[in-house]
Amino acid sequence: MAISSSVRRKATQLSKFRNRLFETFPGDAQGNVVKKTRNVAVAVAVAVSGGVDSIALALLCARLDRSFIYPVALIVDHKAREGSTQEAMKTKSRVEKLGLRAYVLTLDWAAGVIPDQLPDFETQARKMRYQILGGACRELGINILLTAHHRDDQAESTIMSVAAGRSGPSLRTIKAKGSIPECWGMHGVYESGVYDGAFRRMILKSATKSSFVRPNLKERVIFEAGSVRVARPFLNFEKDQLIRIVKKAKVGWEEDETNKQAWRTERNAARNLLRHFSLPIALRETSLAELRSRRRLVQISFNNLFHAIKHRCEVISLDVRSGILKIRMIRAISPYIDRPLQELFSLRRFAAHIIESFVRVVTSFETVNLESLQIAAETIFSDFRSTPQKDSNQSISFTAGGVQFHRIYSSLENPEQMLGEIPQSPRSALDPDFVWILSRQSPNDPPPCLSVSPTSPAKLRDIQIVTYTKTQDFFELDNWGWSAWQLWDGRYWIRIKNGTCHSLLVRPFKPSDMVRLRSTSTRKDLQQFEAYLREVAPGKVRWTLPAISRNSDNNIDPDLVVALPSLGRRIQSEVFSREMTRDIEFQIRYKSVALKSSTTILADDGFTNIRWGKDKTVQSWLDE
Repeated sequence: MAISSSVRRKATQLSKFRNRLFETFPGDAQGNVVKKTRNVAVAVAVAVSGGVDSIALALLCARLDRSFIYPVALIVDHKAREGSTQEAMKTKSRVEKLGLRAYVLTLDWAAGVIPDQLPDFETQARKMRYQILGGACRELGINILLTAHHRDDQAESTIMSVAAGRSGPSLRTIKAKGSIPECWGMHGVYESGVYDGAFRRMILKSATKSSFVRPNLKERVIFEAGSVRVARPFLNFEKDQLIRIVKKAKVGWEEDETNKQAWRTERNAARNLLRHFSLPIALRETSLAELRSRRRLVQISFNNLFHAIKHRCEVISLDVRSGILKIRMIRAISPYIDRPLQELFSLRRFAAHIIESFVRVVTSFETVNLESLQIAAETIFSDFRSTPQKDSNQSISFTAGGVQFHRIYSSLENPEQMLGEIPQSPRSALDPDFVWILSRQSPNDPPPCLSVSPTSPAKLRDIQIVTYTKTQDFFELDNWGWSAWQLWDGRYWIRIKNGTCHSLLVRPFKPSDMVRLRSTSTRKDLQQFEAYLREVAPGKVRWTLPAISRNSDNNIDPDLVVALPSLGRRIQSEVFSREMTRDIEFQIRYKSVALKSSTTILADDGFTNIRWGKDKTVQSWLDE
């Protein structure tokens, strides 16, 4: 029997969508599909706004074989205008008729706030929307979030970027896949949670939950890993194509009239220009597509050079106990970049990107200002020095991007005097005289602080984020009395089981703590502790260490330090007995990092890919 042309078109559309969807999957999910290592399909969350784009996405996902993916729809009620709740419920009904399980998530705006009257409404709404979507993915055990951004959205982003004066690698486009920066600091959503997700799955399979899971919580985990990844399979689909797909299926959708108001947002203005005005040839979609294509080629060259040059730098050690990175940089960047490529992007900005990749390992900042790192590049690389560097062993220190840079003399001919020899390194390009030590800049007021209430045996209480400005948010405790994982100071993921009758604080170690320890510790213990600090956290670095202290409600021995978790050490004293410190358990992991050099690989998929050796490239509380 002949197959009708409409059936063939439908099958072609579905095949094209399936291929695009597969391309946007993270590497592990792609491997599971190709190798068929899973007994179940890849679970994905579909962000459905109710508009025609997201309805088309839900429709095509519903048509795919369940042995390939298992889609769940997430609908956000943004509460930004009247009738949003009714629209969300109508969308839920439509999606369920397609055969998808659907959940409505409601944004919670502060009391008295009129969302659409906020000057930065679009930015705030986007952040809240992604955070609630990411949180739902975490609770459902899903690590792929699909959104319906399409080719027209890509054109709008391009014209907005051109209007802002960007070009080359700085030209902003929508990526087909990636992490969700709006969810920074959310455990299990942004670059974290892979191990706990595995533990959660083990719980579901275990009849004796507590006894089965607790030993697994003691895994030798140093670095956090994993995240919810956003995937955008529609970037090669035009909006008109999506409209035809939905109309052909006779499925309705919601229209947000505010999207047609050109004055409301920058994106609305760009959309209005592209759809309703006869633009110059250079700003039409075909030209913008060519611009994106050229930008993609430039970006590929940029990325290849970036990784090649970065990997020529020599990572000597990363001590996660104090967050100290020791690295020998290359002398210059320009010899590795051809003249034509130097004309495509700023050499100084390229150098700043190299430095940023190392700064991110130790900084507490969510984002790093590249401009400040361009200034740092003048000191680090010889390309930007107006006069030749004098032959001296002078130390240099400065701060940039929330990081303290400290240069020390360490001759390449005899580096083992200070830092230990790392064999088999291509050293001809390296700085022959100096090593850079990067550490977290001393914290400003108010210092980062987490407060953990005592664990009630009857009812689990909350973990509370506080600062000295009294800003408060509340987070639910996990099972077995553990507080929720929280990102402390942008570097350490920490959770605590507080079995004492006092509230506990996680805050920076302070000079006053050393004064108190000198008065409450034995001479032998104090000498050992101070010698250990000099080795692990010299100078002012020690004042960036996380410390767990007692938050007393009275004036008797307040703020007494009981543990330094990144050192893996409890602190007993005459005031806080050994029995009391045993009632406090803590788990700590360093944030996800991606470092690679000719001698070291630190991958963001966790501790299994760390190359251990006599050189102790990674030093942690597990080395003790």
